[in-house]
Amino acid sequence: MKPGTETEQLNKVKKALEHLPAVNMLLLCTLIMLLKKVAAQEKENKMSPENLGIVFGPTLLREERGENVFGIATTAQVVHFMINHFDSLFPVRIIFFFVYSTYR
Repeated sequence: MKPGTETEQLNKVKKALEHLPAVNMLLLCTLIMLLKKVAAQEKENKMSPENLGIVFGPTLLREERGENVFGIATTAQVVHFMINHFDSLFPVRIIFFFVYSTYR
């Protein structure tokens, strides 16, 4: 990952996520939650957050013109970071807000 404190990196990702439409945010939240559950079973399935980032990063976070809006070196690292920081990036109140605003 690029230099910077974990807090700075967390703020960059949060800021980028704010630009997503509600439905996309809900979908991303659901997917990262699933990946977090898969990573929790790493001893059985060999899929660590890093490995999941390698598999899902390029598909989820396609870069345009070589630019990475998250300010982190690779898309794999962004997904890895989001799995490890799921609770900070997607607090319960935000999840309920998106569910409510999407389906009302």
